[in-house]
Amino acid sequence: MKRPSGSAGGNGRYGNAIRTRTLGRLEREEREAAALDRKQLLAALTAFQKGSFDVRLPEDWIGLDGKIADAFNAVVERRRSPDCSPRKASTSSSWTS
Repeated sequence: MKRPSGSAGGNGRYGNAIRTRTLGRLEREEREAAALDRKQLLAALTAFQKGSFDVRLPEDWIGLDGKIADAFNAVVERRRSPDCSPRKASTSSSWTS
């Protein structure tokens, strides 16, 4: 049985469709790999809560997940700097009635 021209070797109409699906799958896998990992986020938050200032979230996350990672990393870095000591919340109010 003879194959339709273009189906062998990834050329022609069928080859382009397969190549497009493969690229789409690879792009999706890359996005998922660079997406928020809730277990990793929880581990980082827990370590920070226990006083570890060396914990960081990945810098390669994109979109909203990347903004969350950037904000977390900035907070940890700010707490790590020597001029930033933990402050107690004030119980008195500066509001006047």
